[in-house]
Amino acid sequence: MTSEKGLFAGIHLLGKIGTNVVHNRLMSRSRRLTFVIPSMTGGGAERQMSYLANHAVANGYDCSLITLSNANTDVYPLDSRVHRIGINAMRQSSGWWDSIQSNRKRIGLLKQALCDSQPDGVVSFCDRMNVMTIQAISGVGDRRMPIVISERSDPRQQKLGWVWEAMRHYYYPKCTACVVQTSIVGDYLKRIVGRSKPMYVIPTAFGDPGEFNSPAFPQKAYFDTPAPCKRLLFVGRLSYEKGIDRLLAAWPSLHERFTDWRLVIAGEGPEKATWIESKPEAPVSNAIDWLGWVQDVRLLMRECDAFVLPSRYEGFPNALIEAMDSGLPCLTTNCSASIEEVIPDEKAGLVVPNDSPSLRSGLEKLLGEENLRDQFRLHAKESVAQFSWPIVSKLWDNVLQSLIEDR
Repeated sequence: MTSEKGLFAGIHLLGKIGTNVVHNRLMSRSRRLTFVIPSMTGGGAERQMSYLANHAVANGYDCSLITLSNANTDVYPLDSRVHRIGINAMRQSSGWWDSIQSNRKRIGLLKQALCDSQPDGVVSFCDRMNVMTIQAISGVGDRRMPIVISERSDPRQQKLGWVWEAMRHYYYPKCTACVVQTSIVGDYLKRIVGRSKPMYVIPTAFGDPGEFNSPAFPQKAYFDTPAPCKRLLFVGRLSYEKGIDRLLAAWPSLHERFTDWRLVIAGEGPEKATWIESKPEAPVSNAIDWLGWVQDVRLLMRECDAFVLPSRYEGFPNALIEAMDSGLPCLTTNCSASIEEVIPDEKAGLVVPNDSPSLRSGLEKLLGEENLRDQFRLHAKESVAQFSWPIVSKLWDNVLQSLIEDR
C-alpha cells in the first residue's frame, strides 16, 4: 500500500492552489459561508461538520448550515450564531420515478436555501450531497459560486449505483476544490475532479473531551453498578461496511473462552434489527449490551476496557481515534489508508488483516493479554495527538480562506 508517512503534517495539495492569502484583506471583505450536509442526526461526518461550523463562526465568518433533514433532529451542539436551515426533504422514495421527482424537489429546495443564505462560498459534505449541491448552485446569483466538496468515506469501496456514479463523474469536475481524508483517496478522486483542481488532505479530528462537560451532555453512568467483568466496546453506524456481522459471528467462541468480558455495541443503522434478531442464544446473548445511539460517547468510553473496529472499509475512523485518545486499548482491521498513521507501530494498538479469521484471532490476543492492553493504554493517546481538533482546524482554515479568496 502506498505510504502515508507524514500525511497529516500539513495539507497535501494534489493540484495548483494560490498561496498568497492575506488575512487582513479578507477581514475587510464579506465572509459568508454556507455548509451543506444531509443531516446532523449522528455520525462521524456530522460531528466533523459541527466542529467546522462552530470553528468558522467563532473566527468571524457569517455561517449558515443547510441539511435535507429537519433542524430539530440535530444531535450535535451548534453555536447559536450559526444560521440553521433544515429543508425537510429526507423522505424515502417508493420507486425510480418517485425517486427522480423527489430528487428534483430536493434540489429545488436546496437551491432556494442557498439563495436565502447568500454565501460567498459553499462547503458540502458527503457523496450524494456533493452532487446535489453542485447541481443546486448552478444559477444561484449572477456569478460563479465557489464550492468545496468533501468525501467522508472511501469512494473506491462505497459505490453509489450507476446513476449516482455517473452524476458524480459529471458534477464533481465543477467543484472549486475537494477535501479528502487520505492521499490514496485523493489520488483516486483527482481523476474524476480533474488534476488542475486543488485537492486537500485533511484527517478526521477528535474534539476536546471537555465538550461533554456541558449541560447538553448530562454526566451519567451507562451501567448501573460496576460489573464484575470487562467491556469490549464498538461505536458506529450499524451497517454492512462496519463489519458488525463479523464481530457477532466471532463473539460466541470468544465469550466461551473469556467469560469475564461483555460486548457493548453503541449505534443505530439499517442492519440493527437483523443483527439483534440473529444474535446468539443465551448465555452469550446475555453478554451483549445493545445501547443504541449514544451522544456522549466519551463518557461511555470511560466505563469500558477495550475497543474494537471490525470495519470492512472506512474513510477515516473517528470512533477509533476517540477511543485511543480516551486511553482505551484498541484493535482495528486494516480497513483504511489512514490506519498506518493512526496506529504507526505495535505499541499503540493492534491492527489485523481485513478478514473474519484475523479479526477473531486478534480479539483473542487483545482480550487474553492484559500486559498488551496496558502497553496500548500507555501509547495510544500520544499516537493520535496529531488528530486533535485544534491542530486539524488549522488545515481547514486554509481551505476556508482560499474558498473566500476564490471569489
